Amino acid sequence: MLVLATLLILLAVVAIFASQNAHMVSVSFIGWQFSWPLAGIVLLALAAGSLATFLVVLVRQVGLRLKIHDTSGRLRRAENDLQVTKSEVEKLRSELAAARAEVERSKVILSEKEQDLVALRAELAGRTPEDKKGGGPGGS
Repeated sequence: MLVLATLLILLAVVAIFASQNAHMVSVSFIGWQFSWPLAGIVLLALAAGSLATFLVVLVRQVGLRLKIHDTSGRLRRAENDLQVTKSEVEKLRSELAAARAEVERSKVILSEKEQDLVALRAELAGRTPEDKKGGGPGGS
């Protein structure tokens, strides 16, 4: 809305200027010479400036849209990579939990084996040297 109001004010100023400056002026441009009303020359210059501005803005907008498109594609790829990484992390966590459970089972087994070893040592410590050679009490 602000742009429209500004444009209307600008057109009103140009119309007032044109009505007050209708006399002919001589113009030289790149070897050309011609006479036109001052208001026509000003309007032509205004139109040329507006067109140049429009083209610059258009090129910039196209460039920005291409950049947005590229950035959106990179964002989608990064989001996909993030999902893959999250699933890999979850897989590794479950493998770690399984490995920890295996370590705990191994600790229990090791503890049982250590108890068996302590009992066996105690049994062997209670035997006499002859018992150890002969295979037990009352040996052959």
